[in-house]
Amino acid sequence: MVYPYWNQKVTPFDKLFFIGGANSLRAWRPRTIGPGAYYESSKNFRIDRAGDFIIQANAEYRFDIFSKRLEGAFFVDAGNVWVIRDVNDVDPLKLFKLNTFISEIAANTGVGLRFDFEFFLFRLDWGMQVHNPEKPIGQTWVIKEFARDNYFTKYSILNFGIGYPF
Repeated sequence: MVYPYWNQKVTPFDKLFFIGGANSLRAWRPRTIGPGAYYESSKNFRIDRAGDFIIQANAEYRFDIFSKRLEGAFFVDAGNVWVIRDVNDVDPLKLFKLNTFISEIAANTGVGLRFDFEFFLFRLDWGMQVHNPEKPIGQTWVIKEFARDNYFTKYSILNFGIGYPF
């Protein structure tokens, strides 16, 4: 958690948290999820998609495919960011509230490949959304649409990275 000090009312931008991308929620692009249940129709990378408070969890199971040079992985990621202080008329959907934060946790799962070149590791991760908190109530569990034609184009993404995600 980040909290402004002295006479400051807001946290400096470079100290805020954001979530999404190859090292956190791998079914979203960076800065396209949160804060809280906030929804923005454009999926651009936005500075207002940051928050003072972050909860994040990642689990990954890795296994050898080919002589320790190629690994496979199954993963699950969950988390979100929130705004703590109601300053400058913040949208209520961005604020952290004890009674709603569980339903605002974004979750995804996926599979990946790790190419181990000994001096660095290149990875490809295909993340698929399970729970999207910015959807309307009753539609947040997007995994229900898994069998439909547009699930993979709408709710999944291929990320690449260097090194392990955590």
